Amino acid sequence: MENETFKEVATRSNFYFKVDEDKVKKNIKQYDLEAPGNKFRHPNVILPHEHVDVQHFIDTKSLTPEKLTEIYAYYSLLIDMHIA
Repeated sequence: MENETFKEVATRSNFYFKVDEDKVKKNIKQYDLEAPGNKFRHPNVILPHEHVDVQHFIDTKSLTPEKLTEIYAYYSLLIDMHIA
């Protein structure tokens, strides 16, 4: 009787439950890196930018303050998309 009780405590198991020491490693292990809900999935995607030619700069000397704000907003959006 004492041996059985000691065995239950030493192995952390009995008739009702069994402790799995590697449960954390099993739960975190990734089986499919391309799964849609995987938070570690970072696909490499290059999106074409709207109306932006990489070979030509935008002349901002003749723009109104509203147009300058619009250009800055587009620039901020492109930076956010790049970071995301």
